[in-house]
Amino acid sequence: MLFSLRHGEKLQWLSPGTAVTDSTTASMDRPRAAPPDIVAVEMAVPGIRDTQVTGRETESIRAPMDLGEPFVFLFPDAPPLKSEDKKAQLGALATAMIETFSQETEDGIPAVFTYLGQFIDHDMTAGTNTDDVLEALRIDATLIIPQDRQLVQNGLRNMRKGSLQLDSLYGDGPFNSPESTKLQAAMRDPVNPNKMLLGELVRLNGAPPRTERIAPADDNFFDLPRVGAIVGPGKPFADVAALPLPLQPAPGDTSGKWKRKAFIGDSRNDENLIVAQTHLAFLRLHNSFVERGMDFTEARQATVFHYQWLIVNSYLDEVCDRATLSSVIANKAPLYTKFLERVKPTLPLGVLPVPLEFSAAAFRFGHSMVRGVYDFNANFKDATLTQLFQFTGGGPNPVGGAGFDLETLPDNWPIDWVRFLDRAPGRRARPIDTGLASPLGDMVNETTGVFKQLAERNLRRGHVLNLPSAQSVIAALTNMGLEPTTELTSAQLTSGVTGSALQAGGFVDETPLWFYVLKEAEVFGRGKLGPVGSRLVAETIFGLIVHDPDSYLNRTGTPWHPAQMAAGGQASITSLEALFRAAGTMAAI
Repeated sequence: MLFSLRHGEKLQWLSPGTAVTDSTTASMDRPRAAPPDIVAVEMAVPGIRDTQVTGRETESIRAPMDLGEPFVFLFPDAPPLKSEDKKAQLGALATAMIETFSQETEDGIPAVFTYLGQFIDHDMTAGTNTDDVLEALRIDATLIIPQDRQLVQNGLRNMRKGSLQLDSLYGDGPFNSPESTKLQAAMRDPVNPNKMLLGELVRLNGAPPRTERIAPADDNFFDLPRVGAIVGPGKPFADVAALPLPLQPAPGDTSGKWKRKAFIGDSRNDENLIVAQTHLAFLRLHNSFVERGMDFTEARQATVFHYQWLIVNSYLDEVCDRATLSSVIANKAPLYTKFLERVKPTLPLGVLPVPLEFSAAAFRFGHSMVRGVYDFNANFKDATLTQLFQFTGGGPNPVGGAGFDLETLPDNWPIDWVRFLDRAPGRRARPIDTGLASPLGDMVNETTGVFKQLAERNLRRGHVLNLPSAQSVIAALTNMGLEPTTELTSAQLTSGVTGSALQAGGFVDETPLWFYVLKEAEVFGRGKLGPVGSRLVAETIFGLIVHDPDSYLNRTGTPWHPAQMAAGGQASITSLEALFRAAGTMAAI
């Protein structure tokens, strides 16, 4: 349950006797020494207390090494990267990837899939670092040199179960504590505990065009639940002091910003307004099943089954090369199956590992799909990424930015999902290619240096983790009899605006895997992933589902289909549009 973890931050396991130190602002790829504002509640270990940070007792941020699940190399025997400092060369390549325009293809992917991918990622992974590898894996070090793969595997842990059971929605994790159990109960509707808690909008009562109400007049529950709503007489927490420390205001803070934090299972889903509204849609979908007469357990299973079915039949179908995806499904994820067979004897019972080549490279393809500006709703047809960060609860000026005194989302800011399901130019996602939108070269929610440049962060991270080169991955796939049997030529790799930097950096024969996945899509993916990217993404995601005994494929003995829950005149939820309509988030559009 990651109530106070921002997008991409990593928690650090601290072994007994390790001093707690403050740290600068954390980022997607920077391990942090876990001050209490980002501590996950489950990290509390009975009988162990720490007073070094605030001078008062806090939930422990020390935990044994067997807590959390492993990230494992899919190809551990691939030739390691050369032990060279590549900071300058990676920086030059990253700079070449930042652009202001990308040619949109005819087969555009709707923008919703960018942020559904982010939601899926948060449901699968939440990275942690052990203190003994904290310095070794820094991406802001003086030298950027590949580290020993065994050190990487030993040091990285996943705070998620490694499954797709909507842990991020329901607040689950690989382990629980009495405190997290109490918080999970508080995430339920106090009037009907079978339902999930929702947040209410601020009613502006404005006039068009910029303050037009987007939500239906008779339904004001279009925001995530926020911490302020669970504190007070008759609420789960009587006062602020009763809250777990990660949710309390900092000492001396009288701004009230603490009230605006999203009270959800993974606060990274309040990192931007689009993924926040995605999270809200799944909360409301759960509640819609309760309104059909289901109890909490039944509604949760229905929500999870629809989510998993749509991942396979909508998300993967949209972003992956269809021939590769069909092969993965027909053969029940053969690459992931062999991977699981190899590592299973070393894993705790029931653990499904997430490959590093997937989490640190292939599945970061979604970064190239991010637009700099979105046609968000009738009020904001040119919403910037800055605005989409501001109208959440996790930033320095939450829910609106400086000058706004709002504790919840205003009613002119809910998303218009019709615009995000549209394939029209100007609305759909940017194509998957080696160009990233210019705002990702100077990210407003970061501080300084490499952390403001998303492409450089990804490239440095892959180099430090010693991820196999794309050529090594292709060789391994070929040896296993899996496509592709060919790879991009040198001419294809060095085509376009990134070609000179790729060649000058010495990356033509040893290409960073993340870059190759994007370049492959650019060359012949027609806006989708190419065969290598599709293989790594589809194998991992479908593999996690096919090997989960509680997934929609396995739980009932025979594969489940949404039509099985369409009784009583209800529409079968076989598309994202149907999901949003069932959740009531497209009711007024």
